[in-house]
Amino acid sequence: MKHLFTTLFVAAALSSVCSAAPKVNVLVELNGMHNGLLLTEAGGEGFTYSNPQSKDPKIKFAHYATSSVPVSADWKEYTLTFIPNTPSCTFGVRSTSASAGHWIDIDDIKVVNGTIKNPSFEMVNSKQEAAFWRYYSLDCLRVNKKDAAEGKNYATVNSRFAMRINLSFKKGEKITVSFKARLGQPVKVPAKPFFSSMAAK
Repeated sequence: MKHLFTTLFVAAALSSVCSAAPKVNVLVELNGMHNGLLLTEAGGEGFTYSNPQSKDPKIKFAHYATSSVPVSADWKEYTLTFIPNTPSCTFGVRSTSASAGHWIDIDDIKVVNGTIKNPSFEMVNSKQEAAFWRYYSLDCLRVNKKDAAEGKNYATVNSRFAMRINLSFKKGEKITVSFKARLGQPVKVPAKPFFSSMAAK
């Protein structure tokens, strides 16, 4: 009987630990409100697509892709595909609003039939700002880290603090975007948001 109680106690403890683990999902933004981006096909490994709700008629040109597979402590590759009717959009990555309070690391972005500048955040200026990316806190860029998925730099985002950049591609062709993500450590949120430059310095 004592052995049974011990077994039940251990099982309950493990269940509690597992249920306490955060389920944090990646959200990718494909924003074409400036040029009328529509997707004739959208897919990927475990991604579902939606449009945000707004009275603004241009919001239909903003597309959100949410991963069904949560990020974990180790780097994992995520892949999404789409066919656009325009040659570019603003690419953004963050966690979902349901994952508020949790941070994720992003690195090693690759694009097939398209181009993204500084895909692994290796291009930085003397102030350690990532070239071409737009983001809101200097601490969102992790520099000179041995645990990067590619190179020595990576980015950290959450549901409010995204990383955004221009993504150009071949209109009417299937575009594949892949990146690596994992659970990240919290970033110090500034009282006054920092906005990076899109150009290298």
